[in-house]
Amino acid sequence: MNSQQSMRETSLEINLPAARCPLRVVVAYHDVVAGQYAMHVLAKLGQEFGETVEFKPVLWSFDVLADLDWCEIAASDAIQADLLIIATSSPQPIPPAVERWAEIALGQKRGTSSAVVALFGSADNPDGAGSLRLDAIRTAAREAGLEFFAPMPRAEEVDAVDRIHQRAELLTPCLEEILHHIPAVSTAEHSGAAASTPG
Repeated sequence: MNSQQSMRETSLEINLPAARCPLRVVVAYHDVVAGQYAMHVLAKLGQEFGETVEFKPVLWSFDVLADLDWCEIAASDAIQADLLIIATSSPQPIPPAVERWAEIALGQKRGTSSAVVALFGSADNPDGAGSLRLDAIRTAAREAGLEFFAPMPRAEEVDAVDRIHQRAELLTPCLEEILHHIPAVSTAEHSGAAASTPG
């Protein structure tokens, strides 16, 4: 019990500047690689927010969440957290105990301003469209009314950017055509119209 408490209470040094707004973060991680990835993402967020936010992370391993007593304590931590990160570098499905823990926590967080981040897969190859485990967490988060974030695989990101460019190329001629047929209003006409508008 004591060893677990010390693991939970250890604050990780991520070299954030003095902060004004502490945010409670719970990180559920599968292995060391996943835990390090989650802390790297948190550190990057800390750099972006600068001095306005201080993250207070509490880490729970998937193995510990398999124990019913610890799972209950971890669920209490997650319910109180402002940010919930679930990280795994394994391609395997999320363990049932972790799914139960997430369902309990997310169900209790309904209506809060919390956010959920899923880091499934590696930094170079995250889960993408069609990932059942990603869809399950996304659905649970959205049903609870929580913000959900997950990195997009590089191929999907490139595809999304390409679709945006294609849409822009289709819309540009239409917009030019519409703008071409709108009669120009001179400055004098515009000021006259403004002056005659009843106040």
